[in-house]
Amino acid sequence: MIELNLLPDIKQEFVHAKRQKRLVIVFMILISLGSIAVVVLLGLYAYAAQPVRQNFADGDIKKLSKELEDKKNLVRDLTIQNQITTINELHAGKAVYGRLFDYLKTLNPEQPNNVSISKVTATTVDGKGAILLEASAKDYQAVAVFKDTLQNAMVQYKDPETGETVKARLFIEPPVISDTGIGQDSKGNQVASFKAALIYEPNAFAWTVHNPKVTVPNKKTNQSASNVPLFADAPVKTAEQ
Repeated sequence: MIELNLLPDIKQEFVHAKRQKRLVIVFMILISLGSIAVVVLLGLYAYAAQPVRQNFADGDIKKLSKELEDKKNLVRDLTIQNQITTINELHAGKAVYGRLFDYLKTLNPEQPNNVSISKVTATTVDGKGAILLEASAKDYQAVAVFKDTLQNAMVQYKDPETGETVKARLFIEPPVISDTGIGQDSKGNQVASFKAALIYEPNAFAWTVHNPKVTVPNKKTNQSASNVPLFADAPVKTAEQ
């Protein structure tokens, strides 16, 4: 059997366009229905499900609050817990300044360049640990020798985490010598008085570091024996430079 298409091409295109139009309309209707369904679901969640969840949450909060209120010594327990945390932080950052006396014996040059210290203060400068000294020496040359000794002093210790031996400068910044002047000591001798500000390596005084050792590279500036006096009364100033 032979079939003949008697519709002209224009008619076929018109029929095809109507079919596509119907498909688009149906598709848009489906999209609209889907959007309406989403809006309805969101509305149900906002006005129905969410209040229910909030009521459950409020009930849990009230229950837990009641349990906390009934618990005795709650404030005390929380305070102790907070203090324990603070104590751990303080332990981690505390310094063993008792080592300073041994360090100063090593840092004090031998006679005649030895110094006599009248005051020692541990403090912080710009957030860094610092030692402030008030001292006197025989003359300005001895003060210069002491400053050079401080600048070249080294500290050796074992890293508490790795166990490796570390050698570093005892003072991480150059010593600052100030308020130099001429005065008299308790015996009436003329001496050079001065102040020194020292920013130290934190591990030199850290309690987690055991048995750190301070050395000076030049033996001529090191103490000759324990009989070199380290501490003395503050001299009376007669002049400043």
